[in-house]
Amino acid sequence: MPTLTVPMTRPGYSDWRMLEDIQAIHYEEPCPFDNFDATRQVADALSIRSRWASRKSSQWRFQWMIRNRVADIVQPDLFYYGGLVRSRRVARMAEVCDLAPTVHLSGGFGFVYSLHFASCTPGSVLGRSTRKASRPTASGSIRRCASLMAR
Repeated sequence: MPTLTVPMTRPGYSDWRMLEDIQAIHYEEPCPFDNFDATRQVADALSIRSRWASRKSSQWRFQWMIRNRVADIVQPDLFYYGGLVRSRRVARMAEVCDLAPTVHLSGGFGFVYSLHFASCTPGSVLGRSTRKASRPTASGSIRRCASLMAR
């Protein structure tokens, strides 16, 4: 399946339906990165996974985004977010809440660092073709997620 990234478009824009038609594996940042509500609306409407958060640098924003399930795949940038340790924290939060983690690459030797991230992050979707699963409702994973975020 092809992977195609078409960042920073408006919600309801025809790009995301085109991505579904060509069976893309994900849609990266379907809305402006600080528009959480629109991103969630597009993620809910898509049959493919949405990726988000490459530009975030705050643990609290990541927690809010994960707790509110803004996107299907959480992707801290290894350079912008502060390295492997901080990115692994976000990945653990995402995994507890049944969201898939991966990394965002901003250049340089990022591919090497992304392999390190993938090797220590069992749930990483790096390089995997994944179809969107149904979002869990009031299950144990939601309770685990809520308790994690309360800490």
